[in-house]
Amino acid sequence: MPLHSVWCYDLTSGSVVNKRRVDITIQTGFHPFLSQDWIRQAALSALAAAIPHQSCHLGVAVCDDNTIKQLNRDYRGMDAVTDVLSFSTHYSGSWQGEHSHRSDEAFYQEPFVMPVENEEFIGEVVVSFPQMCRQAAESSTSQKKEMAFLVIHGTLHLLGYDHEKPEEKAAMESKEQEAMSKVI
Repeated sequence: MPLHSVWCYDLTSGSVVNKRRVDITIQTGFHPFLSQDWIRQAALSALAAAIPHQSCHLGVAVCDDNTIKQLNRDYRGMDAVTDVLSFSTHYSGSWQGEHSHRSDEAFYQEPFVMPVENEEFIGEVVVSFPQMCRQAAESSTSQKKEMAFLVIHGTLHLLGYDHEKPEEKAAMESKEQEAMSKVI
């Protein structure tokens, strides 16, 4: 059993209804300031709000500004630090960027090869620790709460939620509030 697997039980029958796995990678130097349990709980609360009866597997990575800036440039064509990036295996979207420097159409036509597992891998959420800290300070909120929000936000993007159109934004914000209420 992977260290980060969580089983969800049907309380009426006592049987396992789904299995969720959250793999967490924290860049060296940030471990003393972060709780893997808190990050995992935030991701699981987003999954519970959006897909309560589905087994899945996702990754959450916490990195520095240089790493997220490079990812943002490589995959979205934006040469800037951002707070969170989501790389979904099932949903494309604005995260790919309008000005991506990748011109190889075959790259996008190839299927995303996945490892054989019991849970469906839905993607990876990447959070910039320094940017999260700046945003927490700017909004006078705790770093713990800001990290939870970014993980929830990123996880919902993995599931196809977006905030480009007003109706999409309303649906996403509703799920964010539901998930945050389970964490805080």
